[in-house]
Amino acid sequence: MDTEKKTLFSGIVADLTSQINTGKFSPGDQIPTELALAQQYGVSRITSKRALEELERAGYIYRQQGSGSFVRQRFSEQNAQAMSGTKFAALIMPFANNLGNSMSMITEFNSVLNTEKVLLTIHNSHNSKDEERNLLNMLVESGAQAIALYPISHRNNLDLLYHLKLKGFPLVVLDKYIDAFDLNCVLSDNFSGGYLAAEYLIGLGHRNICFLSDRDLGAATSVRDRCLGFYKAHWDHNIECDEQNIEVFEDVDVVSAVHQGEDNEQLLDKGKTIFERIYQNKPNTTAIQCINDYMAIFMLRVARRMGISIPGQLSIVGFDNSEICSHLDVPLTTINQDVQGIGQAAAECILELMRPDAVNRPIQKKLVPVKLVVRDSCTAVGQMVGVCKAKA
Repeated sequence: MDTEKKTLFSGIVADLTSQINTGKFSPGDQIPTELALAQQYGVSRITSKRALEELERAGYIYRQQGSGSFVRQRFSEQNAQAMSGTKFAALIMPFANNLGNSMSMITEFNSVLNTEKVLLTIHNSHNSKDEERNLLNMLVESGAQAIALYPISHRNNLDLLYHLKLKGFPLVVLDKYIDAFDLNCVLSDNFSGGYLAAEYLIGLGHRNICFLSDRDLGAATSVRDRCLGFYKAHWDHNIECDEQNIEVFEDVDVVSAVHQGEDNEQLLDKGKTIFERIYQNKPNTTAIQCINDYMAIFMLRVARRMGISIPGQLSIVGFDNSEICSHLDVPLTTINQDVQGIGQAAAECILELMRPDAVNRPIQKKLVPVKLVVRDSCTAVGQMVGVCKAKA
């Protein structure tokens, strides 16, 4: 790199570093794109790209494919000094909202840690495997005595997690388990939840049920186990079930879709496409078992716009028992996760791992029971009326 380009490159890095350190850009804030920086500083995109890469290497930002660059959460020297001598554990979550009633889990987690005077710090990986890795490294370096990780996937950052395991670092995985090797984990009994939902629909006389997911079945053990429970319920009741019963539609962000309401025509069209695909593969479908409540709520809203009666022409089941489920126009039947139980069990595991005698403690996989919550979104096949318009 020649002297002029190096000066321009260094100037961008120094300027953005200063803005981050002085708080103009806060943790989680998106910073300008390569194109915007190139225009702002009058440089080529190659130069602005190099500046962003340098900021990423220095730990100031993380880059999320398709979304942009964001300021990374960092411990300041003052915070590190303040934490000196204090026992603290960290919780890494993949999102900042209350998905799956996560705030109840966090509150219970913190309450149990408080009984032992252990401070909890909470961090958001923004569904970025790179930021998840950055946070794990940063927290270990900053003196965290233990970490509870809600991973984006059971397949990410396995080398780092295995390294922490070999070091004997106190680590608990939430919501999923790492099937590549043993780690302490606390999660809902997702297999039983998938089984209970399918068995309930089968008990209502449904024989053509679609399992609908917004993520690939291999993306997370929670997704995979819910689907396996769905399959097992069909097997136990001698009902044919194959790949035609499974639909994966990753082309819509159902969380955003639900929060945006029903005015987004583009999202509505995607929902219509899902219905068309379901009835193309299984024309006699009478029920949909959704991977989570957000998928179910999205389908409820699309069905209403399409004139499909729920549950008169189609039954729908969710998973999570989010707070919104009981307040919908058609209250949603779903599987309840004991999020407080997960928080309590995870915190108790963290406290045990932080004790001096925990070196030889056996690895634990704690499955927290789930239960079916029946509301109004399902009915018996014999009580259904008319023909679903999506079949036409």
